[in-house]
Amino acid sequence: MNPMKASLGFIYVLYYFIIIFLTTSCLKMGLDTAQDPGSEHERAPINFAVMMHLEGETSFNPSFYQQYNTKLQEAIDLYSDYGAKITVESELSYINAADTYGNGLLSYALQHGHGVGSHCDMSSNINSYTEEVSEYTTRKNAIDQVVGSSNNLGCSGGWSKTNWAQAAFEAGFSYLSAPVMLSYLAVPYAHRPINSQTGQPYTDDEINNVYYHDPVPIDSSDRFYPRMLKDTQDLDDDGEGIVLLTGSLGEISSLYEGRKNCFPNCTLSEDDTDYIISEIKNFYNSKDESKHSLIYIHFPHSTIKSDADLEIIETWLGKMQELQDQGIIEWKTMKESYEEYKNF
Repeated sequence: MNPMKASLGFIYVLYYFIIIFLTTSCLKMGLDTAQDPGSEHERAPINFAVMMHLEGETSFNPSFYQQYNTKLQEAIDLYSDYGAKITVESELSYINAADTYGNGLLSYALQHGHGVGSHCDMSSNINSYTEEVSEYTTRKNAIDQVVGSSNNLGCSGGWSKTNWAQAAFEAGFSYLSAPVMLSYLAVPYAHRPINSQTGQPYTDDEINNVYYHDPVPIDSSDRFYPRMLKDTQDLDDDGEGIVLLTGSLGEISSLYEGRKNCFPNCTLSEDDTDYIISEIKNFYNSKDESKHSLIYIHFPHSTIKSDADLEIIETWLGKMQELQDQGIIEWKTMKESYEEYKNF
């Protein structure tokens, strides 16, 4: 055989194998890049938080206050036992009782690695911006005196027909959380979401009578991304103003049925806690990695009423531990969620 032809033949064969190798490598890299979106190497964990609102009680006597504190401490200790975090957000009535009887547990929560904040259960009928600012300020100052202003950065609630975003910011809050449909009362009708039942924006009557406590944004694909609001012309990100920590699923005992379908008789079940796990996994596999993500629930003070309830919660917390170990969630206080959003 001609040596020149042999050399050329060898070069062609070598070139062929190089092409095959490079093609295979590129395909493999593409597959690796498009691997399971649940891979811990591909996705950051979802920030997950739990709020407890110390609300609904207008007065405390010594005996009831002691019972109330016992259940509160049990909840704080339970979350501690599972490496979880809970943010205790207080209304004025509990703070006033703690001032009268002593042994308030907001500091206890902080000492054990949990969060604190304010709960702003004001009337949705407030019509004056000045009154709205005053209501927010009263709560901010009262909780600040107990835990310090640096620990009390946010408030849950306060939705009215006035510009609650600017009012809360003026009162000194850095973030608001747990927005529900009542928050749209301050949004012009044309900028409200569309009611799928009517094809028109939600009216005041529909919000006040039916949908008032449904979490917002309604679209879950948008709900789990916090945003900043300078006003309430709409609830889209303004890039300035107060931080609105969207991401709520709702009250734990109503998640499976939907609060408007069972309140005030919602009862805790494994369906509710399974719902949380399902929502986390579904969102994790589709979330936008360019945005800060947050999911949280409200865990009312009265959630655990029996040993059966306690067993459901302990089983759920165990499953949440597994999700944290897998890198799917990371437990946060509401304040930590706010701080991470600001630093994202």
